[in-house]
Amino acid sequence: MENGSANPTINAIEVIAKGLGLSFFELLDLVKLRIEQASLR
Repeated sequence: MENGSANPTINAIEVIAKGLGLSFFELLDLVKLRIEQASLR
């Protein structure tokens, strides 16, 4: 997933989020923030 070679299902993303103690939407917000930060570099 990190290098863009995988396309996880929504269910897999939910499992990852729960494992991190986040909601699905909190995880997506964090990913969006990281992408925005990376584009500023």
